[in-house]
Amino acid sequence: VMGDFNQVNRAIELLNSAERPLIFAGSTAAATTDPKYLTEFVEKTHIPFFSEDSARALIPDSQKYSFGIGYQPLNQAAQKLNEADVVLLLGKKLDYTLGFGGSPPFSSTAKIIVVDPSPDQLIRARTANVAILGDIGPVLIQLLEAADKNTWVERNSWLETLHETKLHWDAELNKFSEPKDPIHPMFVSKSLQKFIDEDSHVTFDGGDYCHFLRASIFPEKPFRFNNVSSFGMIGVGIPYAIGAQIALPENKVVVATGDGSFGFNGMEIDTMVRHRLPVKIILGNNSIWGIDWQIQKGLYGRPVWTDLLPTRYDQIAKGLGAYAEYVDNASELVPALDRVFKHDGPALVNINIDQVISPVAEAAITRKLGSHG
Repeated sequence: VMGDFNQVNRAIELLNSAERPLIFAGSTAAATTDPKYLTEFVEKTHIPFFSEDSARALIPDSQKYSFGIGYQPLNQAAQKLNEADVVLLLGKKLDYTLGFGGSPPFSSTAKIIVVDPSPDQLIRARTANVAILGDIGPVLIQLLEAADKNTWVERNSWLETLHETKLHWDAELNKFSEPKDPIHPMFVSKSLQKFIDEDSHVTFDGGDYCHFLRASIFPEKPFRFNNVSSFGMIGVGIPYAIGAQIALPENKVVVATGDGSFGFNGMEIDTMVRHRLPVKIILGNNSIWGIDWQIQKGLYGRPVWTDLLPTRYDQIAKGLGAYAEYVDNASELVPALDRVFKHDGPALVNINIDQVISPVAEAAITRKLGSHG
């Protein structure tokens, strides 16, 4: 479904006159968007681009105008949203992750352009300045055709600000990627990246630990990342991975999951074994319901009913017929991952990780304390 031509032209007018524009693509964009046209549009307009979840790497993170994940707690460059004067949302909902369009995280004077195939997404707490009802792919082609009729300038200062912010953020995260005990999730991320490539499919499932991996693994090909929805429905990682492995039989398929999330559908390892699906499960085990435990401590000083046992999920996986290993010190991790990835069937590594707070939990605590005292 194509969008209204008048609204498309209005969107281009706003973007062309902007000094600090941004584009955010959400999962809905992945359904109908041809990465070729999206890349052409971004390169034509010189507008910085962020992506989330299934839309990750519609433009590769290595591309000049692509600044990585758009979820603000996981990317300080994305937090520059508060300085943007025009924001184009391609299939990205104006939900709680964007403050329902409020200020913060938006500037109170920012102009918002929403493109979405669902009418209810065009009528949110903050009314969009331009609302285009239509599928993202066809509307993007319309936007590109309209953009071709204009002259676009490079916003060097804005791009430099975003690049410097992103480099600083990545450097801060990398400080935690050293091989120390107890194992930090960032060391898991660094180690995992030795075994995956641009064709690998990675699913992230719950786990405060997974947020570190989402922030530090940079996809280069589209349709290679999955994450739980913004509703937080954890437990989907293993089913997602099973589907991905069936769809991509020649590719490595990895699911990064916390111990809490694993409990929902861990028994589906039996399905992997029966159908010979070589999914690799990278389980971060901190023996807590991570984000809830951290938020409870941050807000109330103590956790309530969010502690878990240090369960040997590797033994459960072995009982179901999969290959599995247990890792409780940093020096063991890379060798264990090597054996897991060399195994030709489903495999799990149960990693005893540190109970560190993620940027997502920190942001939630800060937001709630700011709102409630």
